[in-house]
Amino acid sequence: MALVGLGVHLLVVPAASAQTWMRVFEASTDAYAARVPILLELRGDHEPIVGLDLSRDGRLLVANLAGGRSQIWSLDAGRPARGFPSPGAAVATALLPGAKGGVAVLDSGALLHWLPQKAEWIPIRNLGIRPTSLAVAPDGTTVAVGSATGEIVLVDLAQQKELRRIKAHAGPVRALDLSDDAAVAISSGADGTAAVWESSTGVRVASHPGAASGGGPIRFVKGATHFLAVTATVGVTLWRVGGTQPVRVFSASQGATALTSAGDMVGAAIGEGVHAWSFDGTPRLAVPKAHAGGAAGVMLEPQGRFVFSGGADGLVKIWDTATGRGPTTLVAGSAGWAVIDEDGRFDGNGTGLENIRWAIARTALPIENFSDALYEPNLLRKRLEGLAAWASRPGELVKGGILPPPLAQIQMEGEVAIPADGIIELPVQVTDLGGGVSKINLFHNGKIVDPDNVIATTQGKTARGRTTLRAVFRLRLVSGRNSFLAEAASAERILGPPHRVVLDVDLPARQPTLYVLALALDQYKDERLNLNYAVADAQAVVKALKSGNVASGFRDIDVIEVRNAEASRLGIIAALEKLAATAPEDVVVIYMASHGEAKGEEYYMIPYDFPAKAGEADLDRHGLSFSEIQRALSRVGAQRIVMFIDACKSGTAVTSRSQDDENRAIRRLGMAIGLHVVSATTQDQFAVEVKKLGHGVFTYALTRGLAGEADHAPQDGLLTVKELLGFTEREVPILSERFAKHQQWPVAFSRGVDFTLARVSP
Repeated sequence: MALVGLGVHLLVVPAASAQTWMRVFEASTDAYAARVPILLELRGDHEPIVGLDLSRDGRLLVANLAGGRSQIWSLDAGRPARGFPSPGAAVATALLPGAKGGVAVLDSGALLHWLPQKAEWIPIRNLGIRPTSLAVAPDGTTVAVGSATGEIVLVDLAQQKELRRIKAHAGPVRALDLSDDAAVAISSGADGTAAVWESSTGVRVASHPGAASGGGPIRFVKGATHFLAVTATVGVTLWRVGGTQPVRVFSASQGATALTSAGDMVGAAIGEGVHAWSFDGTPRLAVPKAHAGGAAGVMLEPQGRFVFSGGADGLVKIWDTATGRGPTTLVAGSAGWAVIDEDGRFDGNGTGLENIRWAIARTALPIENFSDALYEPNLLRKRLEGLAAWASRPGELVKGGILPPPLAQIQMEGEVAIPADGIIELPVQVTDLGGGVSKINLFHNGKIVDPDNVIATTQGKTARGRTTLRAVFRLRLVSGRNSFLAEAASAERILGPPHRVVLDVDLPARQPTLYVLALALDQYKDERLNLNYAVADAQAVVKALKSGNVASGFRDIDVIEVRNAEASRLGIIAALEKLAATAPEDVVVIYMASHGEAKGEEYYMIPYDFPAKAGEADLDRHGLSFSEIQRALSRVGAQRIVMFIDACKSGTAVTSRSQDDENRAIRRLGMAIGLHVVSATTQDQFAVEVKKLGHGVFTYALTRGLAGEADHAPQDGLLTVKELLGFTEREVPILSERFAKHQQWPVAFSRGVDFTLARVSP
């Protein structure tokens, strides 16, 4: 287990009636309530990072992993892009500029080129050497590979031909770099000599005995007139090419594992620490304990403001040299990702966030419990662009601690008598521990129990004098397993620890019905809002859901289609209300293809009858808010709900806003109801419609997934909802880039029980 800093804390690695009682304790009822500190925990194994690379334009960051894989972060999008799979026993990998992919050299001597268009490694040639090091020219045209026998092999990547071999050192070439134009190369040998070579002739330009005697990397700076090296007994040094002594000593510490330079800045990874200096030697960053187990990579963004570091803890961290703030921590796994800043704000997908939690006294809360206060869409992009338009409000929660959130307990004692109709009354007691009570939730098999189902509430006191609230829910059990989860939120909008109870019952089994609500608008009353493929997209999804893959698992399929003029505000509400009659065993799939717009913390679907001259102020009256959709979905009987939203920006109707509030609204909807939801539009992007496909890329990916492509490991022929959402989240950026030269990033959120939606051929 390793510890790294997060601010001042630690990151550990290894119904009207219902509305009355739901907010009775907005303020704490405990006069002695005190704030308690919180510590962030990251669980799971994170593969060590052995090096970092940053594209020349600062848009892509690559973390090379110990197992040979590479993670790529799109710094524009603020999330991982498709990374390099392991090419085999790689000695080194490097990023190529633009969309050219990457390059790798294997211990067999094979040089490979990763082509993102084909998503595969292409052999360039076998160099016939035992490679030790790799360098790529900034323009991506030339590659230099060092060998164990002291040779440097220069290769023209575009022409796939060898340019020259230079006998550089008597022993292994330990490190390499190329100038911006690849005209000269610099190498360091086992004897500590740093040598500069003319690429076209192989002539040695300069030799610096002992300059690289400390081992580690070597880097050109200042247009290849100078270089950085690690010199024994001296440390990180700056040399002029042809000079006999270092121009400057930045650090007396030896053992630097990475060096970098950008603008007027120099950076180094030394031991477990990350450091940066101005060229004049002024310290700009000093973090001696940045990565437990050792810092192995460091890069400076082109302007030199941000330092990126990676290490044995498997984390990428970002440090702001201008303000001293940091770190912003990046976590990526095989399918999940997360971004967390020093104030506790976070962004990420469900898989990436599920192993992150806040430890409070003797308990721990999932990070999702802090969504209302700390979830910040596009957090990474905002940090790098210096934006301060925060959607979240962390206040002093991380530095000052939190008031303890309430404790919810399901009161199910002894043997429960199950009536023939399966309807029971289930009490939930909530205790105010000092933070007040702003909300109480009961979930049944992952789906919220409608607050209107509360039939009684009573207030009381515990033996220690704490205020309690007891609510009794009336609900119907299903045959087999019934899982219950109760939780309550504090006045700071932090959800307390969940209480779970499982009840297995023997009732007559009921085959589920699949209900599909397909809402699509190609035509609006205001013709300026008309779309091209919304109706076709909805029809394609309905067709996929009625296919044998899906239909085989249901007794019947009931489709409700609402198109164009039918999709007025009242028409959409009426269609949603039809779903209230569904049974708990049923499944509901909702597909919405229309315009959408955010306003403050609310998100609105734009119905057919949205007035032509309406503005942002008219959204409350004429738009359909997610809050209204949430109320309708809370009354839906079915416990398994999936929602797909293909929403274009309605720029001609209302002022364009950041999509942060849309993302927060989607997360809020998913958490409040207990559903699986994915939206096709993020970050002021317009949902991509492609004439060649006849569909939007979101729908195209969705139908491909339903056809079976989304069945991932263990590829058992059972296509689950989470597999479908994950497939859509991965494929939409790839498809939009391929067909529209523009990456569209969907937003997905899952809460509730994963379940099989289709049976496909494994």
